[in-house]
Amino acid sequence: LNFSAKTIVSSTGELKWDYKKGICTVNTQSAQGICGFANQTVNFKLKDVTVTSQNEYVAVNVVAMDQLPITESSKILVQVGTVYQPSQWAETATAFDNKGVPTNGFRIDNTGVMPWKAASTKVSVKILNRYIKTATLLNVAGYSVITLPFTRNGDEISIELPENAMYVVLQSDKTNGFSEL
Repeated sequence: LNFSAKTIVSSTGELKWDYKKGICTVNTQSAQGICGFANQTVNFKLKDVTVTSQNEYVAVNVVAMDQLPITESSKILVQVGTVYQPSQWAETATAFDNKGVPTNGFRIDNTGVMPWKAASTKVSVKILNRYIKTATLLNVAGYSVITLPFTRNGDEISIELPENAMYVVLQSDKTNGFSEL
């Protein structure tokens, strides 16, 4: 715990919470990601993954699905979450009294209805892995939707995630005992 920097770091250094900026990171061999108010930083460089986001709030996790380090994995899941709220949600900026302190906030005018809607994903990732050959966008039920393009620069791939991305599976042509999609 560092009060002056407003950070909390795990004993292994793999988990970090910067509560001044509102960002949490996980940085292990097999799982790397960010969660929080990304609009203050935009680029997040982790051990083997770089996340670039234009979202105000986002969670991005890159996880090896075959118990190998991300750099050696033959199957990687990229999972993205943005801001969700019910359709027809409505709020109005307003000032109010908070125990004698004038405070700016929001008044909820309509709590909305189903279905919920998600803010568009505005994320790209770079992943250090020389084995990845395909990127597949999955729907919310986990079924393949389309193959996504990506670029390779040496051992690193770069992929711009579609606006509707929640799940993307990256795969090589080796299986390490796991079946293909």
